[in-house]
Amino acid sequence: MSLKEKTIAGVKWNTISAVLTAVLAISKTSILARLLSPTDFGLMAMVHGVILFGSPLSDLGIGNAIIQKESVNHKQLSTLYWLNISLGVFVFIIMVGISPFVANFYEEARLQELLIWVAISFVIGPLGSQFHILMQKELSFDLPFKINFIANIVSFIVTIVLALYDWGVYSLVYGNLCMVVISTTLFVFFGLRIHKPGFYFNINQVKDLIRFGSYEMGERYSLILTSSWDKILIGKFLGAELLGYYNIAFTIVGMPILYINPIVNKVAFPVFSKIQNNVNKINSYYQKANSMLMTINFPIYIGIALVANEFVLLFFGAQWLSSVPIMQILAFDVMFRSLNTGGSVLRAKGRADVNFFWGLIRSFTVLFSIVVAYFIHPSLVSIAIGIVISRYTFGLYWHYIISKVGGIDYRPIIRDAIRISIFVGIMAVAILILNHLLIIENVIFKFILDIILGAGIYAILILKFDKKNKELILALKK
Repeated sequence: MSLKEKTIAGVKWNTISAVLTAVLAISKTSILARLLSPTDFGLMAMVHGVILFGSPLSDLGIGNAIIQKESVNHKQLSTLYWLNISLGVFVFIIMVGISPFVANFYEEARLQELLIWVAISFVIGPLGSQFHILMQKELSFDLPFKINFIANIVSFIVTIVLALYDWGVYSLVYGNLCMVVISTTLFVFFGLRIHKPGFYFNINQVKDLIRFGSYEMGERYSLILTSSWDKILIGKFLGAELLGYYNIAFTIVGMPILYINPIVNKVAFPVFSKIQNNVNKINSYYQKANSMLMTINFPIYIGIALVANEFVLLFFGAQWLSSVPIMQILAFDVMFRSLNTGGSVLRAKGRADVNFFWGLIRSFTVLFSIVVAYFIHPSLVSIAIGIVISRYTFGLYWHYIISKVGGIDYRPIIRDAIRISIFVGIMAVAILILNHLLIIENVIFKFILDIILGAGIYAILILKFDKKNKELILALKK
């Protein structure tokens, strides 16, 4: 297969994976929101926030280093495999050691045991992660899709059954652990047919990969800090219950970018790595990727802001209505954040250092914005507004860096953004006018009508005035 054919196939498989995984995630969250309390979700958010900080250290950015490097030999892969497993065990020991301090910090004794259970994934996951990376490197996404889908299905069933039997927050913990065990087992089973790690370890063989990976690790830590400051501060100063409301809003708003963007990004990095020295090709792929992301994400996030109230009532229940204003505000943050393929360009060019240093700057600007917002008014809404303001000020400079360091011409992307924003604006105005003219009390009918009207108007505008993605759409249909 040519690079173009592999790219299209990769996008296709990731699209299928994203759609099915998103349906499972929404279904699971909707069911669990009716079975578990906001405090349960808040506790899991606290645990997840701590676990996130262990994840980069357990990997050292090795995965992306393998993808970025044009060729990696058997000895290097074997060394990295055992290094990855050793790091996973090391991080697990750290998590066990800090668990009492985490419980004391949040003043929640249950966190100590919860953190230890979730941290077991650091021991299990590395056994199969390299096989997954090697499949990505070769743009092979069909098998990883099947493996992850099976793991998600089993995790879905286990989590719901445990929640029905009143296991509370532990249903989330054991469901997640079940997914890690199944996916790792399958990746090892199929991965050994691709590559069998030898009993070989020589750190000198992988110094350049670790050097690249260290910047990757630093960037991931900065991204984790950026996305965790709000939850850390809310959990500490506002409590587990309010964090539960915030986390549900954050989870719902994050779902589109979580499942849509990897459709592009999982393919973009290995593709950019293969054409890293061809500026024209990188520009072409980058512009197409961002055009597609804007075309899909912009209407989704404006739609979330418009139908958030009905969505929460239908899928989560009236007890979660406190999450609605947070959803509406954060939708504008994530809409801007959805344009995140720039990191793949810099990574492919070996400039993980730029990603790292920018990530540090971004992290501290977000922290500053959240702290200022909290002291102005200590509420969830105030914190969410602070995050959005930070995104639309400092975030613009990130794209300037990409244009200079990555050699990206942003003029076509800006034209696409203006055109799509106009389409989305027309869609939003039409929905607001409908809601003003018709007072509809039936929540289901109003929700469906708003979606049909908005999607219909947007689709007509795209088909009539935007032919840029036609070739890709036709290719994906084959």
